[in-house]
Amino acid sequence: MTTEAIRQDRAALEAELAAAGASIRGNAVKCPFHEDRHASAAIWRDEDGVWRIKCHACGVGGDVYDIRALARGRPVGEILREQSDRRPASPPAPKVYRGIEALRSAVAKSGAIGAEHRYVVNGVLRMLVFRLATPGGKAFRQCSPCPGGFWMRAPEKPWPLYMHDIWLDMDMVVVVEGEKCVDSLWNLRIPATTSPSGAGKAAHADWTALAGRRVVLWPDNDEAGRTHMVTVAGILKGLTPPALVTEIEPMDLDLVEKEDAADFVLQCRAAGLDARREVLAALDKAKPPDRPSASVRRRLEDMAAGKRVVVPFMGRRLTEESSALLPATVTVLCGSPGAAKSFWLLHHVLAWLSAGIKVACFMLEEDDVYHMYRGLALLEGNPDLFDPAWVAANAEAAAAAYGRHADVLDRLGAAMTAAPDTQPTLRDVARWITEKAAAGCRVVCVDPVTAAGASEKPWVVDSEFISAVKTAARKYDTSVLLVTHPKKGNRGAVGLDDLAGGAVYARLSQTILWLERHARPKEVTVRGDCGRFVKEVNISLHVCKARNGRGHGVTLGYVFDSQLQFAEQGVLVSTE
Repeated sequence: MTTEAIRQDRAALEAELAAAGASIRGNAVKCPFHEDRHASAAIWRDEDGVWRIKCHACGVGGDVYDIRALARGRPVGEILREQSDRRPASPPAPKVYRGIEALRSAVAKSGAIGAEHRYVVNGVLRMLVFRLATPGGKAFRQCSPCPGGFWMRAPEKPWPLYMHDIWLDMDMVVVVEGEKCVDSLWNLRIPATTSPSGAGKAAHADWTALAGRRVVLWPDNDEAGRTHMVTVAGILKGLTPPALVTEIEPMDLDLVEKEDAADFVLQCRAAGLDARREVLAALDKAKPPDRPSASVRRRLEDMAAGKRVVVPFMGRRLTEESSALLPATVTVLCGSPGAAKSFWLLHHVLAWLSAGIKVACFMLEEDDVYHMYRGLALLEGNPDLFDPAWVAANAEAAAAAYGRHADVLDRLGAAMTAAPDTQPTLRDVARWITEKAAAGCRVVCVDPVTAAGASEKPWVVDSEFISAVKTAARKYDTSVLLVTHPKKGNRGAVGLDDLAGGAVYARLSQTILWLERHARPKEVTVRGDCGRFVKEVNISLHVCKARNGRGHGVTLGYVFDSQLQFAEQGVLVSTE
């Protein structure tokens, strides 16, 4: 393959990323050049057909040769000179550094070395991990011995465990995430170990030396850390003989989000406590870890206790058919301009606020006064309030209407963020959603998400946005409701392929609703509680996707009347 052909080969880029330690899922990548837990990087193809990666956290980016150069600590020009048009696609052998000082000097070109961790097995150095301080944050470089010196890559799998030879004769070992935590515990004379590369790489390590031992797992206090220790527990229980596994619950130690064993030691010392005694007390409280299906049991318990419920829509049928607004979900509401999407959303926001449900709305079109004024007309059921001449002629009636609803409008204004003079990007919107979810909002709405600033690579930004929104929804048990439009040029088609924003919205959301407003009322047959009836409707709401509900593919009929009210008529059986 030619140099250009390799640049246009996605598999070649993915192979280089994997060799550098990246985790790849579709176009989303956990960057191997900094401690990345949330897939901050994305793969994309430029207009010349070249596959590239860009990390939005540390700034690393480029094609297959840029990644190869960065991973090996060499200039990209040197990498390209080695790759002639006649060479096969297989990467050249990494550079050999003739001594540890030469290796350190090469590693230091990527950032200041903060720590050097040696993995020794049976007296033989198998692996080195350098902790670096870079402009993008902390980063790590894996290196290993080779004939003639060292090279800047991990050894062959399975990888060794840290401090292997030191804890080998001890009955109890604490498994933590990261060399820094191991060192913190060893400084207290408490045996500890970790597998290389942190969360998500447990399967690459050799855990057999822990067979039959007492092992205490100490996860980092975040989702990635807990998931990592679930994997480790499964591996340890499968050894012969199985390890005797218990686990510390970080929240029992008053550790907050993302804190770990090293943080606990520092906090003990800051409080003037005997850190060794406190850690030993924590180890004594360790319990057998939950079985892999324990999350299912907890969900059932939450349902039984009324903690996991659907936030209702105004229409009972839609709530039952879609089960859209369960915790940790993303719902997309689509419709053409004039389909009454914003009225529909505003009706629900007002109803939720009146019911005491904490809601946040990001209104990307018009200012807050515009939306609160609409809210007043909806609450009063009087569209004449939109007419300045009517208000001038009926000033007392208009003032009385405001007086009746001022408290609800205050709550609406407090729940609303408007952006009439700026155009936030999707990253801005994702950040806002995360902040509101973290603040305890049960429902977070954006209207319309298509008003966010455009990007030169929308397929990358859309994927990043939806991934960030889903992460926030899961992390904080929030329901996110995104209002969008059909694709440009849509001629009335209704379906998952017709959404603006690309396939990622259809693929990664749990529910998709589509409002269709009819120019003239339609006579339809609907199914209600007492049988079938012929009704006239002027709005159809299509449930295009209902991952958590039974109503995938059903359509409901509504009347949007002259008093700005939506009345659900039932599930459509047929149209006339």
